[in-house]
Amino acid sequence: RVVEQGPVRAVIEVRHKVLHSEITQRIVLYRGLRRVDFEMQVDWHEKGSAHADAPMLRTTFAPYLDQTHATFEVAFAGLERPADGREVPALRWADLSESDYGVSLLNNCKYGHQAHGNTLGLTLVRASYEPDNNPDEGLHAFTYSLYPHQGTWKKANTEQRAAELNQPVQVAVTDGHPGKVRPGQSWLKCSAKNVAVSAVKFAEDQPAQGAAVIVRVYEAHGQAAKAKLQFGWPVARAEEVDMIEHPLGDVAVRKGTLQLALKPHEIKTLKLYTAAA
Repeated sequence: RVVEQGPVRAVIEVRHKVLHSEITQRIVLYRGLRRVDFEMQVDWHEKGSAHADAPMLRTTFAPYLDQTHATFEVAFAGLERPADGREVPALRWADLSESDYGVSLLNNCKYGHQAHGNTLGLTLVRASYEPDNNPDEGLHAFTYSLYPHQGTWKKANTEQRAAELNQPVQVAVTDGHPGKVRPGQSWLKCSAKNVAVSAVKFAEDQPAQGAAVIVRVYEAHGQAAKAKLQFGWPVARAEEVDMIEHPLGDVAVRKGTLQLALKPHEIKTLKLYTAAA
């Protein structure tokens, strides 16, 4: 049944009864957005045993594609693997693409992926019996998304779409006021599409004056890149640091922007000071 229909999105709700479990699936279609979300609530009460198959719930999609490559997200990269049907671990996305078209399967908390020929799957809930004989009993809530796209996953920026699903825009209701930020102003902007921002946080060691912020970026597509970072807050000084925030050297900042050169799959961490230190 249709449970929501408006100018931004429409939602279709489907209810399933499978063995001893109940599944509520909300299929979300957005205006002007290629992503199709599947918001799931699963009340899972299946049990496996040493004498019977262990039940599991899996979603699969079989797009009509020709010669494809299967790619799975690992930390800071996409790893191509054979589409032989074996379940493999991956993070926020998996993708099947031919040269000019493909389909990505995004998720916000599930890690067992399969690609078999032109079928892409994601394991949602299990009922394995060893070492825990009842691991997934009870209520589960999660979302996965189908993202069809032109070109390969690199051209479609699948890693960015997966980040948007996992880190949605936060909405807050407030009284009307003029505000200090210009409409459309970004807090942090990166010019290179193949360079992703993976972390923004306060530095572990703070200066005596002002504050220090850590920004970590990485090259996601296996291609060397030159990126310009533009900040929406005043940055007086910047330095490159290692992963545990030990200084490596100063980086020039001019008019709120910073230039970086990254090797394929390189990770860089920056420490930004709001006051001269």
